[in-house]
Amino acid sequence: MATSHGATHGSPPTQSQRHGFFDMSIFDPNSDRIKSARSSIDHDGLSHRRTASRAPSIESINSTNSVPFAPPPPPPPSAWKRFTSHFSKRVIKRHIKFLVAFYLAALLTLIPSVAQQLGPSPYLANIAVIFMHPSRTVGSMLEIAVFCAVGGILGAIWVLPCQAIIASYNRSHPPAGDNAAWAIDAAWFFVGMWLITIAKTRYAKLNGSFVIYSILGIFSLTKNHLEVEFRLSDFGHLLGPLMLGIAICVFVCIVFWPETASEGLGRALNESLDTSRALLNLSTRFFLLNHKTIALPKSALEKAQAEVRTAQKKLYSAYREARYEVTYSVTNPADYKEVRVILSALMRHLASM
Repeated sequence: MATSHGATHGSPPTQSQRHGFFDMSIFDPNSDRIKSARSSIDHDGLSHRRTASRAPSIESINSTNSVPFAPPPPPPPSAWKRFTSHFSKRVIKRHIKFLVAFYLAALLTLIPSVAQQLGPSPYLANIAVIFMHPSRTVGSMLEIAVFCAVGGILGAIWVLPCQAIIASYNRSHPPAGDNAAWAIDAAWFFVGMWLITIAKTRYAKLNGSFVIYSILGIFSLTKNHLEVEFRLSDFGHLLGPLMLGIAICVFVCIVFWPETASEGLGRALNESLDTSRALLNLSTRFFLLNHKTIALPKSALEKAQAEVRTAQKKLYSAYREARYEVTYSVTNPADYKEVRVILSALMRHLASM
């Protein structure tokens, strides 16, 4: 039986009986219709079931596969990594060498039998480690050890006659209120300081450790102005801990990460080449740029020149250390002389521009 619209009950619905050509309800997430299976009609008029293709949500992926949407943040760096990021490995090794030498000196002075042999002031070994630290090259450390020994011996040669004179004076004039032996000690001390100052002024390259140990040798026994006996062991009790500290520094410098002046000279040459190349590049840009359109600050050029001067000072210092150092290496420090001369001339010309 046909209806008024001209369609039977058994016939499929026509296009006008549908809600629209595009059924947008399948994209509505709140729709009550079943989206996994819906009816569709092909060109032959046959009805079949078809599953709906829909992109899975991020929540479903995370819930089914347990894969996080974003990778977890990296763990914070440790305190050691934060510390090493500010310093190079070479600087850290030097600090460790100093700490090892200091604790070795403290350990030896805390042993009762060793402390008794060192005399009344074994702590001077720690003071020697602080002043003559092992964080330097092997050649420089050996040079300091030799000059310390020479300075201590010269100080002893100067101060021991003074102590003999004071002991003789105190025996003939027993200390009774107005003792004048301290005047002999003071005069001897000031004359010794004057001689050391003259020597340092005349020979400016004299090692500082020589001066320090000479002063220690002269000043050490000034408190003995009341003694009536001359004892050579008094000076040995002072110089012994100091030389022990120097021996510990030499041992640590050779055993723990030994450095040679040749390596330092290579690093100084590298730094000098880099700074001179940067200054040459900057000077070329400064002279060739059109200053009306591009302005290059003069402070940048002055900063580059200061870096070149600093690198030049390091190069001279490293070459002076490596010149007389006895090392076993592939490259002789004298082979760098020609490179150093050429580089120094180039830096002088760049600095004068």
